[in-house]
Amino acid sequence: MKPILIEIGPGELCDRLSILALKVKHSRPGQQADLFDTALNRLRSLRDELAFCPSTIDLETELADVNRQLWDIEDALHDAEERRLFGPDYIDLARKVQKLNNRRCSLKAAIDVALEAPRSVEEKIYGQ
Repeated sequence: MKPILIEIGPGELCDRLSILALKVKHSRPGQQADLFDTALNRLRSLRDELAFCPSTIDLETELADVNRQLWDIEDALHDAEERRLFGPDYIDLARKVQKLNNRRCSLKAAIDVALEAPRSVEEKIYGQ
């Protein structure tokens, strides 16, 4: 099957890069890790074509940190789910996911604005 190509903004590209870097870091050596690494390198070459300045690099770094926090929290939530531990800690983690996802969305939008990219369809809408 032929791959489906979509347009994404630089914020989304940075987001995908940081998530792929986490997948490479956390995957076991083998076919899956190789697949992630290949995808990561392909996207890095696209990212290298963008004119990032120090402020956008700071946003990109913060986005990667937010994604790392989300990764760790999701791992903890999956562990709690398997152990059927749904107490206050579970609720606190779930609330952190929501807050971090909102920050993640803001950072992606800020990267797009800083690089004068078109408005993204990724914008969150709630209760509408």
